[in-house]
Amino acid sequence: MKLLCFPFSGATNYSYRPFQDHLEKSIEMVAYELPGRGRRFSEPLLENIHDMADDLFHHTESIVQNEPYAIYGHSLGTTLGHLFTLKIIEQKLPRPAALIFSGRSALSVPSSHPDRHKLSRKDFVVELKRLGGCPDEVLENEELMDLFEPVLRADFKSIELYEYERAPKYDIPLTILIGEQDEDTCFPDAEKWQEVTSRKIRVREFSGDHFFIFDQAAEICREIEAALHNEKNRPSDRTEKVETTACA
Repeated sequence: MKLLCFPFSGATNYSYRPFQDHLEKSIEMVAYELPGRGRRFSEPLLENIHDMADDLFHHTESIVQNEPYAIYGHSLGTTLGHLFTLKIIEQKLPRPAALIFSGRSALSVPSSHPDRHKLSRKDFVVELKRLGGCPDEVLENEELMDLFEPVLRADFKSIELYEYERAPKYDIPLTILIGEQDEDTCFPDAEKWQEVTSRKIRVREFSGDHFFIFDQAAEICREIEAALHNEKNRPSDRTEKVETTACA
């Protein structure tokens, strides 16, 4: 089984490497990066999320047509995963065995930070520190920020200008994972992902901020594995948040 990993803002194909030590051998992780970073640094950045989804489709089409696969996406990667899935269905290609999304409320929930891509550098750095996931050594280095800031702004712009449109529900299992201390998500808003699939979704809340996935890599991989196996093999509900909390 191929696990297609779609990027969060600023991610490269190395960003999900911590997962490799925890996934069972039957699952092959295939991480993708968008233009303008990593091995694709010389390519022009994309600022439209539909263009990004088309780019991912172009680079994964051979796998989709010939091998069983599932999709994992974090933050920006959840929206890319959703749009990618709609494109797969439109093209009448084999559908993913499962979708596992983390770090984002349902797409119908308005963003609480709609204009981050327009912030001054000073305020942009403050916002990046709030989100976590970017080392202070990068944020405090002017030369490194000259490289990374355009990438992050392009990614933020793509998601902040995205307008959600309802589509027919797909019949695909969907797991949603969020961080308890992530100020941009909450359990009730995560439950609204039910809007996109006819299957009953699973929502689990972990301790941690927006990038809880790296502090909880082993548990995240357990959830991915569970999503690809029968329901009886899912982790015990004792580790799942049962009572929801109100959104701030």
